[in-house]
Amino acid sequence: ELEDLIGTFREERGLTEENFSVAYCYTGTGETWSWNGDRFFPGASLYKLSLMMGLARKVSSGELSQEDEIYGMDISYIEKMSLTYSHNEISEMMIGYFGPFREYRLMQAELAGVPEEELPEEYFSNNIFSANFMLGVLETLYNDPATYPNVIECLLEAQPEHYFRLRLEGQYDVAQKYGGGDHYLHTAGILYTPTPCLVVVMTYYVSNAEAVIGDLAQMLADYSLTLDQRADQREEEARLQAEAEAEAARLEEQARREEEARQKEQARLEEQARLEEERQAREELQQLVQQSQEEARLQDGLVMERVMFCLVIVLFLLLVAYFWRKFRRRGS
Repeated sequence: ELEDLIGTFREERGLTEENFSVAYCYTGTGETWSWNGDRFFPGASLYKLSLMMGLARKVSSGELSQEDEIYGMDISYIEKMSLTYSHNEISEMMIGYFGPFREYRLMQAELAGVPEEELPEEYFSNNIFSANFMLGVLETLYNDPATYPNVIECLLEAQPEHYFRLRLEGQYDVAQKYGGGDHYLHTAGILYTPTPCLVVVMTYYVSNAEAVIGDLAQMLADYSLTLDQRADQREEEARLQAEAEAEAARLEEQARREEEARQKEQARLEEQARLEEERQAREELQQLVQQSQEEARLQDGLVMERVMFCLVIVLFLLLVAYFWRKFRRRGS
């Protein structure tokens, strides 16, 4: 999408790989994009940004304090003169403070996050930078503001109504550092849109270069707003998705609990049925036992009756025989 936007912009302004480069970072995601971003151009005063960041880092580490003086000037004054007013003599004096030129240039590369082996040899003898290099410096500055507090404050006051602030003045705060001379004009800075973005624009022999820089800052600020809207939309979609997943999980948990309850109830009913079957079996067994006992009692009674009947018959016969013999004796 940026390829299309910048492509159209370049065609309208006659911008080519020989005279233009741009780098952009959307801090909401940390994603970066550039066009011709590795092309090195004469850096002009852009060097002052990483120079003062190196000085601020010494203050943050405790090696210096903000009130310490270097070359008869306190550090706050040096930072303001170099960053807000782009004072050349003071800034050039400070280059020597960091030792041999190569060591000073390595310090700047470290702040940009660029390894020494990726730098052209010309970098160690000339004041040159690329858009991607400067974007790395801005990322270091933005991601660790506590280490460079006065640097950002100085940049917020720099060049009112010029460069990035040419179109954005009154819309957003802008912390910027420009560099220009001998037909080149560059600007690197932080655009404090709702979700800030980092922008570097470098031009060389470009007609009305400041307007190009200002218009591009406006375009990239507007583009950042569309990313905010998309991020908000993604957050809303993620929220709805999370709610849907939570509801699905709740329903699943509810179904699981209902199934557990159903299974428990079924188990209870099955246990109740089993106990009822056992009770009925016991009752049937008791009935059978009682019936068997009753039948036994009846059988015992019948046997006894038969025995008694037989005894009565025997007794009767004995009596008959007795009286028969007695009668015969009397008759004879």
